[in-house]
Amino acid sequence: MRLYSSWFCLRVVLFVIVCFSQASMAEAKPASFPQRIVSLSPSITEIVYALGGGDRLVGVTPYCDYPAAARLLPKVGGLYDPNIEVILGLKPDLIIAPIEHSFSQKKIVLNKSKIVFVKQETVSEILESIRTIAEPLGLASNAVRIISGIQGELSGLRKPLGSDSRRVLVVLGGSSKPGSFYIAGEKSLYNELLELLGARNAYRGPVEFPRISAEGLVALQPDVVINLVSSDELESQTIEEKKKKLKQAWNRLPGFGGLEKDKVFILTDEYLVNPGPRIHMIAKKFRDVLAK
Repeated sequence: MRLYSSWFCLRVVLFVIVCFSQASMAEAKPASFPQRIVSLSPSITEIVYALGGGDRLVGVTPYCDYPAAARLLPKVGGLYDPNIEVILGLKPDLIIAPIEHSFSQKKIVLNKSKIVFVKQETVSEILESIRTIAEPLGLASNAVRIISGIQGELSGLRKPLGSDSRRVLVVLGGSSKPGSFYIAGEKSLYNELLELLGARNAYRGPVEFPRISAEGLVALQPDVVINLVSSDELESQTIEEKKKKLKQAWNRLPGFGGLEKDKVFILTDEYLVNPGPRIHMIAKKFRDVLAK
């Protein structure tokens, strides 16, 4: 009986030790991944939150405003003017930046902080950036789910190229006194989304976002113009006030009169100019415009 009791006690002790060890490992595993992340673009910040790693962000750019929680985080500067002193003060163990960031161009190394660069100029690059960001965070399974969802949404929108005969021009930015415009070229994400929807870009050029004069734009004679305007450009005006002024400006351009025909559509949703995990929503917005 005494031997049985001793064996029983030993089993209990071993069970407690195993449970404690497993619990310790479960707690230690997340700590092996970066816990202090700095994001250097709005789309990267959105991806980190979508993956479930938002609680590990300690610094973002001034333009990171989605989701709302990102607005409360310390600001570390933008694409071309990062505040290195502020970044170092946050003691990040991971910095995630777009490939065109000045960190990449200047080959900057911030102490022992790991820096990951991502490209996000096409649909495939955006999807790959989700995988790239998820891997060091230990959230690869979440990336698979998000990517699968985006691909499913885009597949449901796909139409044969040319099924919509109208020539569409995507214009970025807005001014009540337009003298020149940035437009989406053949190498841009917006061109890719137009073609996915069966439409054709009115501009056939290899530059991603060429600048074009008002005269050049008029010469293109697009059937539809989608004007993407960031809320940062709205200043103190309401969205509707800004849209009204922009429509008046478009109406003054030769060949763009009679906006009651809805040749020009002004879109102000912020995700339209920050392509990330909501790219399928950009495609849906374009589809809604083309359906009118």
